Amino acid sequence: MNLNAFFEHWKIHENPFRGEEARQDPVFLRLDGSLRAQQRSQAAAAMTNDRGPTTPGTVGNARTERAGSSEDAEDPSNGGSGTGGAGGSGRTTVVIPAATHPDFEKIIGQPDRPSTSIVFGERGSGKTAIRIQIADRIARFNAQRPDARCLLVAYDDLNPILDRFVARVDNDRKPDPAEALTKFRLVDHIDALLAIVVPRLVDSLLKERQDDDPMDLGPEPRRSIRRAEAGVRQELLLLQALYDRPEGGGGASAGSGFAASLSNTVDSIASSAANGSLGGTGASAAGASGINGISGRREGTSSLSDSAAGPGQGGGGGGGGGGAAERTGRLRRALRLRLPTRVYVWTALAYIGWIVPAALIVYELATDKLSSKMDVWAYLAIASVLLYLLVIAKRSIWDRLAYLRVGHRVRRQIRVVSRSDVSYARSLRQIDPALIDPAVLPVSSSDDQRYALLERLRRVLRRFGYASIVVIIDRVDEPTLISGDPDRMRSVVWPMFNNKFLQHPGMGIKMLLPMELRHALFRESAAFFHEARLDKQNLIERLTWSGPMLYDLCNARLRACRPAGTEPIGLLDLFAEDVSRQDLIEALEHMHQPRDAFKMLYQCLSDHCAAVTDEQALWRIPRHILDNARKTHADRLQQFQRGVRPA
Repeated sequence: MNLNAFFEHWKIHENPFRGEEARQDPVFLRLDGSLRAQQRSQAAAAMTNDRGPTTPGTVGNARTERAGSSEDAEDPSNGGSGTGGAGGSGRTTVVIPAATHPDFEKIIGQPDRPSTSIVFGERGSGKTAIRIQIADRIARFNAQRPDARCLLVAYDDLNPILDRFVARVDNDRKPDPAEALTKFRLVDHIDALLAIVVPRLVDSLLKERQDDDPMDLGPEPRRSIRRAEAGVRQELLLLQALYDRPEGGGGASAGSGFAASLSNTVDSIASSAANGSLGGTGASAAGASGINGISGRREGTSSLSDSAAGPGQGGGGGGGGGGAAERTGRLRRALRLRLPTRVYVWTALAYIGWIVPAALIVYELATDKLSSKMDVWAYLAIASVLLYLLVIAKRSIWDRLAYLRVGHRVRRQIRVVSRSDVSYARSLRQIDPALIDPAVLPVSSSDDQRYALLERLRRVLRRFGYASIVVIIDRVDEPTLISGDPDRMRSVVWPMFNNKFLQHPGMGIKMLLPMELRHALFRESAAFFHEARLDKQNLIERLTWSGPMLYDLCNARLRACRPAGTEPIGLLDLFAEDVSRQDLIEALEHMHQPRDAFKMLYQCLSDHCAAVTDEQALWRIPRHILDNARKTHADRLQQFQRGVRPA
């Protein structure tokens, strides 16, 4: 007999115990209610049918009565269903109890007042499933409260972040990723979170990459942000200038240093001079640092066009990482923000300042005074030419080098974004000069500027109806540079064990961590625990599943794999009469977690079908099959814990 014949007899349209990864498990997605509207409506129809009175059928009638208590726990009237997350009469259930870990409510907390949770669990214990359930709960919360939504930030794909970080930090001929990861800081995590949210926010405002998980900003996001105060719009432009993605024009790579950027700038200036054109820079900057001497004058009211920003600004232009600078210009125009006043002033002087020296020279030539001795007008002509050349030098060289220095300092600190000095310089010179300040920009390893930038992001998000943020940290053992190494995981995760970060107002951090980090955590010093304050972080030391919990979960999955209108059955109905509910619960108790429980039941189904023929028509799994599967998988788990065999 094959499995298909077994499932056809029991009217099971899909193997309920095949999935081992929640992200690729359609049964779990139906249980969690995360499928699309069509699947939700099908689940609601199935649940409506299940509510009606049932008559005894030919399949497992007596066994169904024995399993009645577990099915009562899954009844839709109690807030759950075996087939989906939709309730009758238009009511949406929260999460099916049988498919949810008892600690779920402690982990998720309240989306409108998010809190931090730290969860440790073995591989296969359901951490990723909890992550999906959190996303589904927040989606339903947002649907009910569109004016006070919660933004979910998935911080679970660390591969690109760690790759960029190691490429930036590890410049040795013999790269050592393990040593490079020890340099990962808390501010790098904050930069990474901002680099995840800000590009999506800008994409939605500029209507770009709409097919790549766009952020929901409401029906008219541009009108909403244009009504905001100028300070909020300037803060959004600052966030984009710092944390937008680098895609776009070619040129300097993310790893290019200040020398390469300076070389590109000199080449650009030389090219502009050869073509008789004027290169563009932004606001003026004084002092050797290029930052400290910048004044705080607000944007002006000049009627000059955006061309005052010069090449690579506003309209884009070539050069290193021009994509982000181009988006800065497009976002600035979408926000209806003007360039700083000094940009217009120096651009006007560069374009019309030649008139005075030219007029004096023409006058000298017309009166033929240059052939005689030098007079006052000749000296004035020479002085005006020199002044004009100083204006050109300041606008085309001094300002550009000053902003390059600012961009270089920013690039050195933001180590998880692949942008060049030139890219940062071209974006920052479109920003209000009051924001080009060491107290605002992330130009040091201090976390004060990062927390301030997080608050700026929250102020911007409030304009789009987001009142809180939930960050989910998961799969930290999966990046290529970590590959399950506990020491490397520790290097990346430990900086986030900071009470100020974990208790940041309006933001909840949900850390779903592998069990190896729990063992490392308990070996830390008292000073570490004093800084982390784990007593305030909703700590769950181990995500455990009891036998009855796994039994209910398997029952829910089984019912989810049967079509609507069929008579309900339980897991117990698939086994012979000499197998009791307690036998199943004890077997599942030895598995400890859902993934191993599914593997054991899958083996029971496979072994039974392999041992009987179609002619025998034995549709119930005998006790010895269950005992063999339990022993096999219990031994496998013990060997795995001793490190003898893989999971």
